[in-house]
Amino acid sequence: MDKLTQPAFIDFHDAVISSVKLHGDSSATISFENLNCFYAVGPDEYEVWACAADISCYGLRALELKGRLDSSVWVSHGSMLDAQQSEVLALSTEESQISSLSLTLLSGTEIRLSVGSARLETLKRLEQLEKWTGPLR
Repeated sequence: MDKLTQPAFIDFHDAVISSVKLHGDSSATISFENLNCFYAVGPDEYEVWACAADISCYGLRALELKGRLDSSVWVSHGSMLDAQQSEVLALSTEESQISSLSLTLLSGTEIRLSVGSARLETLKRLEQLEKWTGPLR
């Protein structure tokens, strides 16, 4: 994934979780639909795209689920943190050191993975949503 196809920011708000897979090698893969990805087109200028994506997490130490899983798998908030508890804005196809991936669903259910690293396995642009001007955070 080159700089033109790598998002500068991943916004989990309004994404839909289509699957969560736990693997026997201490890894997990979360598949998303409608994941908002911001692609830089200039200084503080971005195209926002709805994407389908698979995020793989490695070195899974814990998976915490608070609440019930039901048919509502829309994400209201999500974040990725590094070992210093600083926000990680985006991932690439290269492994990035993150310590946690947290997702809060619209139902209030919370999903938190404690991991060692993560990367984008797949990313496909589906629809351009808007153009964004301004800082990402």
